Amino acid sequence: MRSALGFLALILLYPQVATAQDPPAKESDTIIHRLGDLRWQHGAHITSIAVLPGDRQALTSAYNGTVVLWDLETGLRLRTYEGHKGLIYSMALFPDGKRFVTAGADKSVLLWDRDSATPIRVFEGHKSLARAVALTTDGSRIVSGGNDGEIIVWDPDTGLAVRSMSSPLGSVASLAVQPGGKIILVGGPGKAALLDLDGVKPVKELVRKDESDPHGMRIRGMERVAFSPDGRHAAACFLYQGVSVWNVESGNEVKLLGGKNRAYNDILFTPDGKHVLLGGQKDLQVWDFDKGECTKTVAGSGFYTMAWRSRGAGLVSTPGDGTVATWDFEAGQRLSAGGPGPVYCIAVSPDGRSVLSGTRDSSLALWDAVSGTRIRTFEKLSPKTFGDGSPTQDYAASVVFSADGRRALSGHWDCRTALWDVTTGKVVREYGGMYGTSVKGVALSPDGLRGAGSGAPAVIWDLETGEPARRFPIDPGSYISIAFSPDGRQVLIGSNSQKLRLFDALTGDSIREFDGNPGRVDSIAFTPDGRLAASGSESGEPVQLWDVSTGQSIRSFQVPQAAQGSWGSALALSPDGSFLYTRGTQGELIVWDVATGKLLKTYPGHLNGVSSISLSAGGRLIATGSHDSTVILRRPGRIFESKSRAWAEDLRKPLARDQDLPLKRFMDGLRSQDYDVWCETMERGVASGADFLGPLFASEFPGPKTTVGEKELGAFLKDLDHEDIAVRERAVKGLMELGEPIYGWVRDRLAEKARSDMARASLEAVRRNLEARPVKALDATNLAELRAVLIMLELPPSESRRTCLEHFAKGPQNSVSARLARRYSPQDLRR
Repeated sequence: MRSALGFLALILLYPQVATAQDPPAKESDTIIHRLGDLRWQHGAHITSIAVLPGDRQALTSAYNGTVVLWDLETGLRLRTYEGHKGLIYSMALFPDGKRFVTAGADKSVLLWDRDSATPIRVFEGHKSLARAVALTTDGSRIVSGGNDGEIIVWDPDTGLAVRSMSSPLGSVASLAVQPGGKIILVGGPGKAALLDLDGVKPVKELVRKDESDPHGMRIRGMERVAFSPDGRHAAACFLYQGVSVWNVESGNEVKLLGGKNRAYNDILFTPDGKHVLLGGQKDLQVWDFDKGECTKTVAGSGFYTMAWRSRGAGLVSTPGDGTVATWDFEAGQRLSAGGPGPVYCIAVSPDGRSVLSGTRDSSLALWDAVSGTRIRTFEKLSPKTFGDGSPTQDYAASVVFSADGRRALSGHWDCRTALWDVTTGKVVREYGGMYGTSVKGVALSPDGLRGAGSGAPAVIWDLETGEPARRFPIDPGSYISIAFSPDGRQVLIGSNSQKLRLFDALTGDSIREFDGNPGRVDSIAFTPDGRLAASGSESGEPVQLWDVSTGQSIRSFQVPQAAQGSWGSALALSPDGSFLYTRGTQGELIVWDVATGKLLKTYPGHLNGVSSISLSAGGRLIATGSHDSTVILRRPGRIFESKSRAWAEDLRKPLARDQDLPLKRFMDGLRSQDYDVWCETMERGVASGADFLGPLFASEFPGPKTTVGEKELGAFLKDLDHEDIAVRERAVKGLMELGEPIYGWVRDRLAEKARSDMARASLEAVRRNLEARPVKALDATNLAELRAVLIMLELPPSESRRTCLEHFAKGPQNSVSARLARRYSPQDLRR
C-alpha cells in the first residue's frame, strides 16, 4: 500500500541474505537484506544502450544519472559509473569500447574510461540541458547538442571545443553522425536537418511530404534519428506520424515507414541495411527497407532503445521499465529473465514474519522476512479485458493485511479490489463495479469487517457479502488514497484534485475538508491517537501534517529536491507518532521529527524512487518498496546492536532499583523524543528479552486499580445471568457507568470458561462499549507505556510475553498502548 501506518509487529535481527549480487558499496549498513533481484535492473528509465566489442558486456545510461556495465550472460552489474548531477539523456561508445561519452541534464558532457567509475574529462559549454551526444566513426570527434540550440564539436583528447554552430531547428533532441562521413543528422521539435561537421557546407533542412499532425504533437522533439549503415539515407521518428527516410545527397524524402497512429521510440538498421527495426511501446516492427513493408512483429512489453549484438543475430533493448532485455532477433524470443518489474506496494504481516509485495507484472509475492526468500506467489486475478479484447493492467497499487495476518486486501489499476487467503495465495473474493476508476488506495477497518477503496467514488463495503455500506460523493477528480481513523469511526480520503476530506465512516456524512492542501493527495497516515494525520503528494509538494479536529495544517515537511526527481509518493508514521518517514527524490528513505519538522536521517539504498513504506510494530524494522524492483528491510537502530547486548547483560545483574543506572537510562529512554535514543532503547529492550522485561513493565506500569468492591461487582455479575432482560440491561448500564476501572475485571470474567452465554454476551457489550470510547492524548507516561508494548511486540512469542501483553491489555481502555496490546494478545492466546 502507498502508506502503511498500522501497528505491525515482531521483526527480530535478520541475517544478511545474499541476492544475485552484492549491494552497492555506498548503501547504508542499516540494511538487513533486499527482497528481490537486481539482475538486469538499472533502476530508472534507460536512455541509451551500447554493446561492447566481444558482445558479452553492454553499457546503459539512465534517468537516475548513472551508467551501468552489464554482463549480458548473467544480467549482473559489473560496475556503476556516477558523475552527472541529474539524468543522463544520451550516451555514445568509442569504437574500441574502452571509452564512452554521456550528455546530461546538468548541461555537461562527460568522457569516461570503461575501467574507471568516475569521469576522466568534463566538457562544459552548453547553457541548458545537454540532450544528445554522438561520435565520428573513428572516435576523433565528439558532437553534442542541447536545449540551448547549440551543437558543439569537441576534441576528446584535449577537452577543447573545435567549433560550435547553431541548430536550424532550435533545441536539439537527438544526433547521429554519418558512418565514415562528415554529416550530422539533427532531430528537433517536429523537424530534422543535415549539418556539415566542419561547418563549411550549407545546411539541409529535411522536409516531410506529409506534415499533417493528427494528434497535435508537433511540438515534441525527435528523440531518435539514425543513418543507414552505408550513410546514404537518414531516418527520423515523428511522434504519431511514422518514420521519414530521406536521401542524404538530395535531401528528398524517399519513403515513410511505420504506422501514423503509432508512437515509435527508437530506430535501428540491421547491419546489412536491408531492414529497419522500429521500437514501440508494446512491440517491435521489422520493415523491409527497399519494399517499405512490415515483415515481422515481435511482441514484448516495449522497445524503448536498442543495440545490436553478435553481428545482428542478437538484440539488446529496454522495455522502458528500467530493465535490460536480450533477444534472439531471428526467433523473436526474449532470452533474459525480465523480472517482476517495479514494486508498487508492500505490507508487513501483523506477526512481522512476512512481507507482501505487489509488482508491475501483476503478481503479489509473499516473502519470508527472516530468510529473505520467496514463500509463494499469489494466483492471478480472473482475466479482464478492454473493449478491444486486450488485457487490462491488473497489477496491485495498494495492499494491506488483516489484523490476524490470515488475509490481505489489494487495490488494482483495473478498477477492482481483491481479498486473499495469505496461507494459500488464492483469491477469496473479488470486488468490482463499485469504484469507477483505478483503486490506488485500500484500507481495512480496525475490526476487520469492512474494506475501503479509493476511486470515483470511494467506497466502504462489507468484506463477507461484498455489498457497499457507504459510497462517498464523487470528487471533481478521483479519490486516490484512503485511511480509517484508529477507532474506525472516520475515514480520511484524498483525491487527485488536491482535496483532502474527512467523512463519518458509519453514516457517510462529510465532517470537514482540510484547508490549503498543496497537491494531489497520494498517501495518507494517521497518528495512533487519531488526532493528527499526514498527507503526501507525488508531484513534489511538501508533506503536510494536519490537525484532524480542525482540518488545519500544523506544519510542512519539504523533501529535498534533486535535479531529477522520481515518480510517486510514500509516507508512514512511527507507531507512537513521533517520527515521519517519507520517500526522497532519488531512492532515499527520510526520517523526520514530527514535533519540530526537523529532518533527522536520510538512508540511501534503492536505485529508483521509493513507492511504499511499511513499519514493524516498534519502528525498529522499516520496509521500503521501490521502482527498482526490490524491497529493502532496514533497521535504523542497528548501530546500537553490540552496545545493546552488553547493556542487556549488565541489566540482568541483581537489581537495586534506586541505584541501578542502566535501568534508569532504559526507563528514561522509553520517554525520550530523541530519534537515536528511541532506537537505542528499542534495541536494548529487545536484547533484554521478555523474561526480564515482563515483570519490570508490570511493576513500572501497574494499570488502573478498581475502586469498586468485589461484592458490588459480584451483584452485577449475578444480574447478568437474570432471566429478566430489564435486569440484565440495568446491570450492563451500571457496569458501563463504572467505566475504566473495571475494564480489566470485565476481560478476566470473559476469559472464564464457566461463564454462561447470556452473561458472556452482556460482558462483550460492556467491553465493546469501553473500547469504543475516544482515544487518549499521548502524554509522557502514556508514551512510555506505548513503547513498552511496542518492545513486547518485537519479541518472539513466549509465555512471559503473552502475560505482559495481557497485563497491558487490561489497562486504560482508551489508551493507545492498551488498544495495541489488545489487538495482538488474542493472537498469542490462539497459539
